[in-house]
Amino acid sequence: LEFVGRLGDDYIPLLVASKSNVAIEAFMTMIDWATPEADGTSLDLSDPRIVGALNQLELAGSIGAGRAAEILT
Repeated sequence: LEFVGRLGDDYIPLLVASKSNVAIEAFMTMIDWATPEADGTSLDLSDPRIVGALNQLELAGSIGAGRAAEILT
């Protein structure tokens, strides 16, 4: 839930977009299937798959400019 919180207002639009965009659906599924880390968090924000996916979402306009960096920090 921490990562969903980081997505903030972008979460619901991404969820809706995932119904018609396979790349966004894959990202949302990756979030859903994440295995908790030893510290209890579900996602490693330095994982290249997470970083890459957020950067692609930003480039595609699915999240606002600068949001990938905000979410990751």
